[in-house]
Amino acid sequence: MKTSYFNPKTKKIEDHELVAVYGSLRQDLHNHHFLRNSKFVGEFDTEPVYDLFSLGSYPALKENGSTSVKMEVYAVEKEVLHSLDRLEGYEEDCTDNYYNRVVIDSPYGECYTYIFNCGTNTAHKIESGDWKKHKMSFNDDQLLTARYGME
Repeated sequence: MKTSYFNPKTKKIEDHELVAVYGSLRQDLHNHHFLRNSKFVGEFDTEPVYDLFSLGSYPALKENGSTSVKMEVYAVEKEVLHSLDRLEGYEEDCTDNYYNRVVIDSPYGECYTYIFNCGTNTAHKIESGDWKKHKMSFNDDQLLTARYGME
């Protein structure tokens, strides 16, 4: 999970953590600003072992599914990782987190991602596994209808 990069500004080798994101933290989406100073490493599609669900303005990733999920990988400083933990409702040594931070394999090495720790009974499954594609295909009225059943 740890990787090192040469920072030309400080002229030092700095340690970073790799994080794979699949939802609102991806490029061009509303929480991407959390990663604005992080290094984009690359993107990949997971093996079809997850399911991705819509919770309205953000998704839920669940393990033991059958969907390949599109992810972007970033090298982040420890402070950024802590900010992501707060955003995702994750605390170490806590059993009732909103999301759990877990280690997954990627073409770039092991990295962290966040797995939803609550039920998804009423959530809409994203068959494509691509939150960005799904999000860009909806307008605001359709999102409200999908989330709350409103028309």
